[in-house]
Amino acid sequence: MNYSGVNAKVKTMVGHLISHREYAGLCEIKSVGDLGMSLKNRIGYRHALGAISEEEMRRSPVERKIGVSLRNDIVRTYSFVNDNNIKKFLKCVCMKNEIRIVQLLLGMAYDERDIAYSMSEISDFLTYDGVNAKRIADARGVKELIDALEGTPYHKTLLAVYNENSTLFELETQLDLFYYLRLAKARDMFLDKTNREVVHKLKGAEADLRNLIWIYRIKKSYGMAPSMIYAHIIPYHYKIKRERMSRLIEASGVDELREEIRGTPYAGFPESDRPEADLFRRMAKLYASTAIMRPDSLAATLRYIFLKETELNNLISVVEGVRYGLEPAEIMKYVMDGGEERGLG
Repeated sequence: MNYSGVNAKVKTMVGHLISHREYAGLCEIKSVGDLGMSLKNRIGYRHALGAISEEEMRRSPVERKIGVSLRNDIVRTYSFVNDNNIKKFLKCVCMKNEIRIVQLLLGMAYDERDIAYSMSEISDFLTYDGVNAKRIADARGVKELIDALEGTPYHKTLLAVYNENSTLFELETQLDLFYYLRLAKARDMFLDKTNREVVHKLKGAEADLRNLIWIYRIKKSYGMAPSMIYAHIIPYHYKIKRERMSRLIEASGVDELREEIRGTPYAGFPESDRPEADLFRRMAKLYASTAIMRPDSLAATLRYIFLKETELNNLISVVEGVRYGLEPAEIMKYVMDGGEERGLG
């Protein structure tokens, strides 16, 4: 496959991502309705927010609407992809966005709140045959929600581990495990050698760092026994091999864990009290350098998806900050954008 067309399209789409300066401007907006109207004028969100009036924008949480923009972006790249196997792989990559929504639904059910998504919103995200959006919207409690997800790949995944004592953390991490395992299977099934190597490098590093975050948080806050931690580790083993991973899991506390991390290629991680931001900075650099070095691959497209996923998470933080009246400088602390680095590649 010739990647010049899709790389040119993706480069244009990267240019439409929100810059550091633009985030600062969004944080200055005083109401969620005005924030939504500002986003509605941006190319990346016109379709997702286009049918919503200013009055509806004030009532309906903007963050429920913007997530669909990632799927729209990927669909636009399909016209430049003439390989059906690559399209199948990209569809698998985008399951991460679906999983984010399912995790939000689980949080609502776990807290015994009403499902905040409408049937049409659920149908926008979960486009599987046989999915009953009304049943999902009406679900009360975690078990009802899991049963209502029948017809999606997440139903059996959650049902296999759920019991009345399951924590939200356990259910969420099970979905993350499912994503990386499904992605590895799709990589081997649909991609050529060059793309398999690129995906292994990018998603392998991401899985390693994600594992380190989970172990760090568990050691710091949860006090979970090592035997339980093993069940939540992504079995990718890119640059952290099994023996080292066992030592990380068996570490007696955060200090010993940090000492063990020094013996890995990720020495010093996490660098701050915000591990997700540290992961973003490391991965943003890796995606950018890989896109430059491997223009004959999906690297540029995968980089865009990574940046767009980050943008969606950033906008959720901005919307919540504006909704609760936080100072702009405080909201910006939760924005991960790497300054003005988006122009790389």
